[in-house]
Amino acid sequence: MRKVVQHRSKLMQDQPVLPGEWVTYWVEYVIRHRGALHLRCPAVHMPWYQLYNVDVWVTVIVVTPTVILLACYITYRILRCCCSACCRRNNKKSKQE
Repeated sequence: MRKVVQHRSKLMQDQPVLPGEWVTYWVEYVIRHRGALHLRCPAVHMPWYQLYNVDVWVTVIVVTPTVILLACYITYRILRCCCSACCRRNNKKSKQE
């Protein structure tokens, strides 16, 4: 376990530049590019309903139960039709006897 921790520590410490140089580079980069707007997250400019996928969730919440209810209704109607047809045949046979 100790060897694994030491190995991972060496991996994390193996950096091409010192942290201070890294910060200096990025501060200068942002200054050079006037705020580096191209690096900002596009979600900053999105409306809240797109950011939180409200349109997708509403579709899932509305369409899924509708499809399930429709499938149940169709199954009910088919079974009712089949059962009523069977019952009619049985009634005709019993009346004829």
